[in-house]
Amino acid sequence: MIALVVSILGAYSFTRIDYPGSTTIRRGIIVVYMLAAITLVIPLFQLLVQFGLVDTRLSLYITYTVKTLPLTLYILWNYFRSLPVEIEEAAFIDGYSRLETIVRVIVPVSLPVLVAAFLFSFKIAWNEYLFASVFLQSESLYTLPIGIETLDSAFQNVWGEIMAASIITTLPIIVMFLYLEKYMVEGLTAGAVEG
Repeated sequence: MIALVVSILGAYSFTRIDYPGSTTIRRGIIVVYMLAAITLVIPLFQLLVQFGLVDTRLSLYITYTVKTLPLTLYILWNYFRSLPVEIEEAAFIDGYSRLETIVRVIVPVSLPVLVAAFLFSFKIAWNEYLFASVFLQSESLYTLPIGIETLDSAFQNVWGEIMAASIITTLPIIVMFLYLEKYMVEGLTAGAVEG
């Protein structure tokens, strides 16, 4: 969710505000998006050790935000480029500030894309294994993928339990998609009908 809020502001600034270095930042985001997660483990781990955040939930919040931010920024940046500037100009004429324009105009118009970006980033964070396995040591903080792996190594031949845990792990994503799908479809088809 943090990545989505930051992405809304960042993607809007990339498409509507001209400032020095914006092209370099956009290219950097694309490069980071293309990097494999394994290349970020050591630098992030060193930062977390420096700040004393290893083996805390905050370490996962930070790393999951770092991991999902390039994707959500890229999705929203491409969508915001397609929005007509005239919508915002009308909001400015009505007296809205730039932040009010984002909250009251851009976000409602972009709801289908925001839902899609949220689903993608949630799925990435929910199923993430690498960062959690490196940054966490306490069993009480383990995420579900780590817990399933621990179940496999702690006992022998517990395939039924592992499969049941895997299905339980996928249920929240399925439920969220089924619930949020209607918002995506409504938003995508809203402009297709006149009147």
